[in-house]
Amino acid sequence: MTGRSVSNVFPDRVPVPADAPVLIDVRGLALRGLFSDVTLSVRAGEIVGLAGLVGSGRSEILETIYGARKATAGTVSVMGKELKAGSVRSAVHAGIGFAPEERKSQGLILDEPIYKNVTLSTFARFAKGGMLNERRERQVAAEQIDALELRPADPDRTTRTLSGGNQQKILLARWLVHGTRVLLLDEPTRGVDVGARAEIYALIRRLAAAGTAIIVVSSEIEEVLGLSDRVLVIADGDVLTTTNASDIDEHGVLDLVMKGTAA
Repeated sequence: MTGRSVSNVFPDRVPVPADAPVLIDVRGLALRGLFSDVTLSVRAGEIVGLAGLVGSGRSEILETIYGARKATAGTVSVMGKELKAGSVRSAVHAGIGFAPEERKSQGLILDEPIYKNVTLSTFARFAKGGMLNERRERQVAAEQIDALELRPADPDRTTRTLSGGNQQKILLARWLVHGTRVLLLDEPTRGVDVGARAEIYALIRRLAAAGTAIIVVSSEIEEVLGLSDRVLVIADGDVLTTTNASDIDEHGVLDLVMKGTAA
């Protein structure tokens, strides 16, 4: 529709400073029967991708890091502080945000207005003395709507009526308002057209450039490689290799995955 291919819309990578601090450190993470011994760290400004086929354990790894699943082994630490296993509250309090694969059923309240979805994770900020300051809620949401070029730019618009790309922007806006340090993205452009993909890719890169550590999962290997600085290749719950995204292509990932699956 736009005349552009996906390969032409990835923003240029911005080198991550060698002295950038490690924001999230995952050590020996495992979930019995799904994946084992996942170790990775992500620095401020870095994007790390998880590449593999459907059923490889990619999404489950993100969910376990976020605390939506309780790890059977290993640790997750943010800024050197170990999180409580299986606790979303602990993850969010530490500054982890999560945009799930199924945004309509898991990430958004579709029949609520945009501003309510944007402020969902920071609700307490707008309540004082038992009273909710909805004017302030709308103001904060409107600022994010403007910054992310959400269309239509109406905080009171029902979320269900928006396109897939704009719904995804609402999820990202939520974590921007929250002040997220680490952002977990599962299928960030599923159900999004090529034009909106370009905007979301640019936004993800902008978040990284501002110092956010990002872990991204996608069933599209091209997307993982195009967005990421480093990539973990995963098959059947095992990490086969970790490499710079610029040092591997889609065929290389698939070769590793097929060999790992056959092993």
